[in-house]
Amino acid sequence: MASMLGVGGRALLCENGGEPSSRRLGSLTPPVEYRPTGRHIGALRRSDMLDQYEVICPGDTAPRVFYVNSYRCGAPCFPAGFRALSDEAQQQLSAALAALKQERFVEALEHAQRARALEPASELVHARLGTALFVTKRYDEAFSEFQQARAIDAKDPQYRLHAAMAKLATGDTRYYRTVVEELLAELPAQHPLVEELHCRHAHALRRDGELDRAQPLAKRACAAGRAECCW
Repeated sequence: MASMLGVGGRALLCENGGEPSSRRLGSLTPPVEYRPTGRHIGALRRSDMLDQYEVICPGDTAPRVFYVNSYRCGAPCFPAGFRALSDEAQQQLSAALAALKQERFVEALEHAQRARALEPASELVHARLGTALFVTKRYDEAFSEFQQARAIDAKDPQYRLHAAMAKLATGDTRYYRTVVEELLAELPAQHPLVEELHCRHAHALRRDGELDRAQPLAKRACAAGRAECCW
C-alpha cells in the first residue's frame, strides 16, 4: 500500500489499484511512541486516542494493522475508503470537534447533527453527537447516541462508559455505578481505561458515603497519575 494515512480525508487505494477492506479493532489510550511509517513522531499524552484498524488489500495473505490519532486531528486523519464516510460527513465531524475544543457547544451540536443526517450508521458520528448533546446538557439524548454507537461497535468500552456518564448526569447513580463495576470486572488490568474507571468509581463511592471502599481506589488512581483522585 502506498500509504496508510490519507491527506484531508481522501481515500487511498491499494498498490494494485484495489479497494481495501477494513475492520476497526478498538481504541487505545497509550503513552506510547507512534511510528506509522517508521518516522518518529514522539510520545503521546495519556489523553490521546488511537483507533486501531485491521486493513486487507486484495491479494494480501495477512491483514495489516494501523493506528490513527483521532484525538489531535479529528476525522480528516481517517482515509475515507477505510471508514466508508463521505467527505462531507468527515468535514462536519471535524468542524464539530473543533467547535467542542473551543467550547462553542451549540455550533458543535449543529455540525454533529448534520454528520448524523449524512452517515446515520457510523459509530464515530453517534459518539461525536453524543458528546455535543452531553455538553449542552441534553443528557437523555446523549445517552441514546452513545448507546447507538455501542450497538455499532460493541468492542469499544468508552461508548458504554459515556452512556453511563450521561445517566449519572440525570441523577441515575445506580446505573452509572453498575456499568463502572461491570467494566472493571470485564477489562484486563492493563487496559488503558482501567485507572480512569478506578478514579470514577472512587468518586461515585465517596459521593454515596462509602469512603472505606473509595479510598483504596482513589489511592491507586492517584499513583497512576489521575490527579483528580489525589484526595
